Amino acid sequence: MGRKRTRTRKLIYFCVAGLIILVVQGCAPLRDMTGKVKVKMEAHQYLQRAKGLLAQGDYEGAFNENSKILSLAIHRSPEDEALFNMGWIYAYPENPKKDYKRSIFFFKKLLEDFPQSPWSERAKIWLGILQENEKLTQRAEALNRRNEKSKQLGRMIEEWEQTREPFLLSQKLLTEGNYEGALMENQRILSLSGQNPPAGRSPF
Repeated sequence: MGRKRTRTRKLIYFCVAGLIILVVQGCAPLRDMTGKVKVKMEAHQYLQRAKGLLAQGDYEGAFNENSKILSLAIHRSPEDEALFNMGWIYAYPENPKKDYKRSIFFFKKLLEDFPQSPWSERAKIWLGILQENEKLTQRAEALNRRNEKSKQLGRMIEEWEQTREPFLLSQKLLTEGNYEGALMENQRILSLSGQNPPAGRSPF
């Protein structure tokens, strides 16, 4: 009789121990899931705050709220939306700190990290616009440099036209031995040239 009670008691202890192990193991995924839900809720709160700040024109504040989502390292939505927002904030025309290069960086990161995201299509459109804008800016800068060179050349030609006749006359007087006359013409060339060296030869 005593042996049966001991066996029953051992069996009960064994079952209780088994239940405790199952409960502990079952709680781990539950805790993990609860943690993920909490992080996702936190990310959505940052996103809502970012939208509010953007509506107020606080671009820096909106950017910071979106960057907090990236710091959570959830690697899923709404991280993709945060990346899009960060790129869009730097591309926004009214943002005094707009920076197209940084904008391009965030759009490219979105496409790399979340190629299947619905935000990727919008990022592709913006990326295309910004890259085309960069090309146009570079072309405009090249044209401005070329235009400036043309202006400089025009000024040189104009100066040459002004000093050509006195220079030719000076050369003629010099060959004739009229040194005083040649000196006077050379002084005239210097006065026409201003601060620049006299146009002793054609700029071509």
